[in-house]
Amino acid sequence: MQSSPTDSGMSETSPPPPAPHSAFARLQVALRRNWRVVTLCIVVALILAGILLFRRPSPEAAVPTAADPVKPSTDSALTLDTTAVRLAGISVVTASASSADELVANGAITYDADRVAVLAPRADGRISAVLTDLGQEVAAGQVLAQVESPDVGQTRGDLERARAGVSVSKRNYEREKRLYEQEISPQKEMLDAEVAYRTSEADFNSAMAKLKSYGATTVPATGVRKP
Repeated sequence: MQSSPTDSGMSETSPPPPAPHSAFARLQVALRRNWRVVTLCIVVALILAGILLFRRPSPEAAVPTAADPVKPSTDSALTLDTTAVRLAGISVVTASASSADELVANGAITYDADRVAVLAPRADGRISAVLTDLGQEVAAGQVLAQVESPDVGQTRGDLERARAGVSVSKRNYEREKRLYEQEISPQKEMLDAEVAYRTSEADFNSAMAKLKSYGATTVPATGVRKP
């Protein structure tokens, strides 16, 4: 007997399957619906387990300790025969204990810095004579060598010219001063003569100071001499 539509226009359908009543039944339903995801997770887990097992060190590859020293590789070892050792200058000796009071080392013998003085001339020139020997004891102020210097010679010439200029300008100034006092010469000529005299004195003092810086001393009777 076939069912016919009701007055409300609705057709009769089969009722839905009853809902599972336990957790295991619900898990089975979820696995049937997501079986691709579950399969992929299982495959990934198997791959990771294989990698961990492959990278685990074996007992034979244990790290060596102090009791088991590492043997050198034969690829980096260098073997020399007797001829090669002799040509390379290699000598093998047995180490032995040495005395603590003896030390062998390289050294250099030199002068005592507290008893050595380095000398240099005050003016450039050429050494014409050496008056002492190497290692000889000398006293303070003793002449060790003679030096011929063009600078010292030029300074001596400037000093003599300045000395002559002072003598001439002084006499000229004294003459102009007497003439001015006698009202024969104007005051300007006397002042010009005085300026020339003072300038000559300044040149003389400058040359004298320069010559003293070279180590020379002055003598009133003979002028300038070297110690």
